[in-house]
Amino acid sequence: WKQRLSNLNVKALAYACSASINEGPPLNVTFYRNGASNIVLLVTFPKDVQLIVRIPVFDSPDAMRSTVATMAYARYVLKIACPFVLAWNDSHENSVGLPYIIMEKIQGEPLDMLWENMDLSKRLFTQYSVAKLHSRMFHKQDFRTFGSLFFNEERPDLPLDDTLCYVVGPLVKNKHIDEDGKPYMEWNGSPFNSIRDFWQQNYTLDYGAMREHLYPGSEEAEVRDGNEDFQLELNDCSISTWQDAERAAEDLKVLIGGTFIPSCLDHACLVHADFAFCNILFRYNTHK
Repeated sequence: WKQRLSNLNVKALAYACSASINEGPPLNVTFYRNGASNIVLLVTFPKDVQLIVRIPVFDSPDAMRSTVATMAYARYVLKIACPFVLAWNDSHENSVGLPYIIMEKIQGEPLDMLWENMDLSKRLFTQYSVAKLHSRMFHKQDFRTFGSLFFNEERPDLPLDDTLCYVVGPLVKNKHIDEDGKPYMEWNGSPFNSIRDFWQQNYTLDYGAMREHLYPGSEEAEVRDGNEDFQLELNDCSISTWQDAERAAEDLKVLIGGTFIPSCLDHACLVHADFAFCNILFRYNTHK
């Protein structure tokens, strides 16, 4: 992440953050945390005002545009408490030197920092609260195809709580890293007409990437993940060779093609791609 931030103009970023909330200069800009897709910075102003800045690990303007649109849809249409986006830019052609999203810092503690010290009743209550949030996303949405959400450029006049403000575009997948640290598996496909089409295209992409970047050169070789060794496990039966992985992949392909999908489930909904506890903030004063 340090190499990624080498082109960052911190003064320009501080000015952009100040302008987004009409405040004077911040006290400091510090590294907050990083993940597979984003580097996160914390910008602190006087009176304990704080903002979050997300810097994408890899350049993907489509992914950033879809991220901002999806956050707006979740916040304004589904009424889910996700951060308010104050400003964003999807290119390097700006004074900051990198693509960025400036957004409010949601108050609360990451759930992964609190879970071990919670008693059973608080854990159950928290899981129930999270399930209620996800249930809003799983309700049928007013879209006829499957893909990534984008703002409707033909209707910039609409308020953000109007579903016509959004359209389904090509599916944008995050990049992955191979064992040499090189990105792969970025793919923009057309919107899908059914969930089965979506599954099949994703299978084709993932399987092709696995063959190209992870194949060890022998059917009898152990299955390895880019940076750390591991053994795949399925129903407590160790899958340790590439041949075993190929069999599992073939079984999955058959399963996708033959699974019965009830019509009541074959509709568009918003999908959360990362259920990690570090992405959920908990407020002790309200228990929400």
